[in-house]
Amino acid sequence: MVGELDGDFAWFENTGSAVAPAFLPRTGASNPFAALLVPGWSTPALGDVDGDGDLDLFSGDQLGQFSFFENTGTARAPLFAARTGVANPLDGQDVGSRSSPTLGDLDGDGQLDLVTGNHVATFQTFVLPEPGWGGLLGAGLAWLGALDGLSRLGRPSAPRPRGRGRRRGR
Repeated sequence: MVGELDGDFAWFENTGSAVAPAFLPRTGASNPFAALLVPGWSTPALGDVDGDGDLDLFSGDQLGQFSFFENTGTARAPLFAARTGVANPLDGQDVGSRSSPTLGDLDGDGQLDLVTGNHVATFQTFVLPEPGWGGLLGAGLAWLGALDGLSRLGRPSAPRPRGRGRRRGR
């Protein structure tokens, strides 16, 4: 699945296998995302947000809002419905233009969390659905650990030892 500048979603179905993939573009009625639209710069993230065994869709957009589309069909026959207002767990959250969400269980509590960045490299984390204080603490600690790991990436590393056993590039 790919987001597009105009807010549409392109879908390429793997008609091959995990070992020999063959991706074919699906358009029109064969694309379950064809009727979905966000206000430009769609950036999709798929995950089972509601825990019902099928993939739901969050998308960032150029306005800094999140659109949520619940899969009301099945894993094999998806049908996506836009959820707005209180039905959208992130309704009203302004995360900066061209937000780009990623879903994953950062704090290991079995619930998906959402991390997003935007065009000015600001990162935010949201816990889905809103947990109690213990969940917020766990998510905060996980986020701090992730930030610490990222900060270490920018530090210069110690020189590698030279000598026997080291492979030279070709």
